[in-house]
Amino acid sequence: MPKIPTFEAQTRPTAEVPGIKTSFQAPVETAGSMFGSAAKVVKGSRDQLVLEYNNTWNTENQIDQSQYSLATTPEEKDILKNKLEANVMSRNFYNNDGQVKLKEDLKKLNSSLFFLDTGKIIGIENGKEEIKNLDLSLKDKTLLTDEDFGKGLYEAYNQKISSLTVKGNPDSDYDKALELAKELESFERYNGYKVKTGELSIKINALREKVEVERIQHENLIRQLGDTKLFFDYSDAQIKALTEDISSTSLISTPTLEDRQSSLEIKTEYDQMIRDYLVNNKTASLEEKKDFSRNLIYTLKTIYEDRSSSKTQAILTDKNRFDVETEYQNVLNDMKLYSENSLDSGKITQYKNLAKSRGYTVNVTAKDNKGKTVTKKEGDINGFINSYLPGLAEQVRLTTKQK
Repeated sequence: MPKIPTFEAQTRPTAEVPGIKTSFQAPVETAGSMFGSAAKVVKGSRDQLVLEYNNTWNTENQIDQSQYSLATTPEEKDILKNKLEANVMSRNFYNNDGQVKLKEDLKKLNSSLFFLDTGKIIGIENGKEEIKNLDLSLKDKTLLTDEDFGKGLYEAYNQKISSLTVKGNPDSDYDKALELAKELESFERYNGYKVKTGELSIKINALREKVEVERIQHENLIRQLGDTKLFFDYSDAQIKALTEDISSTSLISTPTLEDRQSSLEIKTEYDQMIRDYLVNNKTASLEEKKDFSRNLIYTLKTIYEDRSSSKTQAILTDKNRFDVETEYQNVLNDMKLYSENSLDSGKITQYKNLAKSRGYTVNVTAKDNKGKTVTKKEGDINGFINSYLPGLAEQVRLTTKQK
């Protein structure tokens, strides 16, 4: 039988495919390579998804906690708490954070819920003791150090006190707010830790002082608001009586459409002058305001009567010459005394009221009863007389000429 030839391998057998040597290399992490770009697009997408997930989670968590703070029954609170805990576990799983981080996040959640519960307990009967008992029951379920407990409790009391102390609001309760501030001052945690410690001691003192100062301001404001209401009730009654008298009856005849228009004009003028007075006399007493209203009503009534009379009598040039000349001379004499600071104060007031009613005003500064400088608007006698005297002189000329 022929012998089958055999061959000895000169090299060691291998399964590797011999490679071709080349200087070209394609590093995967190179930004310019196809493989590098793909790896970074994948990583970027993952980061973006995580970011969007966490943003959405934070928003929903805030909404759920707000709903928890508004819950009114234990059953409703339990449902929301379970939902919040489930959300924490879901985030932990999504981010693959592990059990240690999960326990820490659940304790943070319980800490937040504790202060939400605390805010609703503050101010109720035995609320201070209930807060202590709740804190004790959760001592192994929260991450509240003594310092964190103190800071959170201060904020909870501060918010409650703020809700009770709205200056000028009749429903504000400064007595209760001061009571809570004192309660916070003496608060001790279940382990004996005193909340009024270190920096918090300064904040708590400032909170109490703020309540005490604002309490006085609030009482003054409430009193002013009460006086303002009383004044407007009085003022409205005064102008109503005058305008109704003008529009429903006349001094000499049945009221006309013009009478009713005059009534509206007088009310508009009265309202504007009252507003100006109140703006420039914020510290005026109730009696001072009433006195101004009475004088203004009298002045406006006098003006209306003068206008009404002038329409039924002869025009001014038909007045008795003696009356016109007497009036002119009296005004001249009054102005001479006024320039010499000798005119009677009563007459000065009359001229000022007349000037103001005719639209001649000037701002003057004066000291109020507290010594504070205030600016108020009063009648400008000089401006009014400079316009009024020439008119009187013309009346004298016309009556003399007609004679």
